[in-house]
Amino acid sequence: MRIRSLAIAALSLSLGWLPIQSFAHDSGGAYDEEELTPEARQQLAALRSATAPYHDFSAATAPGSGPWEVPLTLCMSAPEGGMGYHYANLANFGVHDPARPQLLIYEPQKNGSMQLVAVEYIFIDGGDHPNEADTPEPPPMFGQHFHYVGAPFDLWGLHAWVWRNNPSGLFADWNPNVSCKYGVQ
Repeated sequence: MRIRSLAIAALSLSLGWLPIQSFAHDSGGAYDEEELTPEARQQLAALRSATAPYHDFSAATAPGSGPWEVPLTLCMSAPEGGMGYHYANLANFGVHDPARPQLLIYEPQKNGSMQLVAVEYIFIDGGDHPNEADTPEPPPMFGQHFHYVGAPFDLWGLHAWVWRNNPSGLFADWNPNVSCKYGVQ
């Protein structure tokens, strides 16, 4: 029942891309991969292996056949940097597995292509208070804690910048090396 609720919530978010430029997000720890435990580094390697095929944006997001065909946001940016466009795989909602993120994040390129830059793990809070965490924080992943993101999202989130270096940290929300300059708003 909970997984179905999460999928419905994700689908409702996807109806007509959310036009959000910036919102409050706690910054993640400024961790370098070398600072992580051997187990966390193995999990990151598994994540990279699992998501490497999705560098091909067209194959990843093809309507009816791409596992990441549900667009959730327009290109997201803030003074701290960018995130990019978020695409969901509804089959991964409710799954707590480092190799199965809920979202892939793509940065728009000057030539119109999209480049995979990060993943995000999200767990919908789904409570009655959209600016308060109504459910417990999910268990840590890669040794990192999830953080609560209020309205309009109402979810627990954790970014992993596995395909683009992030000087703010591997698990920070915003990346100053990502831009929405070539995105459609």
